[in-house]
Amino acid sequence: MLNKNKGWRWAGLTALLAGLLFSPGRSQAQEEGESRVERWVNDKADDNQLKLGVNFGVGGFVGGVNDYVSSGGPAWGITATLAPDRALSYEAAYFGNSNAIDGTSSRLSHNQLQATVQLGPTLETGVSWKPYIFGGLGVSLISAGGNDVGLGSALEFTLPVGVGADFFTDSTFRVGLRGQYNVAFLGGSVAADAGLPDTFSTTLTAQARF
Repeated sequence: MLNKNKGWRWAGLTALLAGLLFSPGRSQAQEEGESRVERWVNDKADDNQLKLGVNFGVGGFVGGVNDYVSSGGPAWGITATLAPDRALSYEAAYFGNSNAIDGTSSRLSHNQLQATVQLGPTLETGVSWKPYIFGGLGVSLISAGGNDVGLGSALEFTLPVGVGADFFTDSTFRVGLRGQYNVAFLGGSVAADAGLPDTFSTTLTAQARF
């Protein structure tokens, strides 16, 4: 009976020692796994990165001017974004859209230069991505082709605001979605009863990091 008890004690001590020896290894492996994920997310982050992008989608006008133009048309844009860290970005961009003037072969076009600030976290939820909100200041030119409905050209100052999301890939390229609304607050009118028309766009984005 004494030898049997000694055997159980030796087995218990052996198991305890094995646990002490191997548990640091498991902890180290877990830490290494977490470090790999953290490094992967950090590699995808925007710290001190310049991003150049193009945008294509649909856009339009909001307000009385819609009595004269189609409800939707093509939209486009070019962006340059500098990110001092992964949450904050500064963007300079050009955006435009164009809509057909009803009953004519002409179009009403909107071309805008803008500077905005983006704010959003880099997330890892199976797919690494970055949702963001943005806002800033823009100046736009709305111009009309030849028409007999009374539409002309106007220079406006705007407040561009919106939301978007960038989705990371395993290369320097990424894709995303962006919705933007431009609130006109100062400038001329394209028609006597059109006021200061707001504009909007919803675009797909493609960007490259440098």
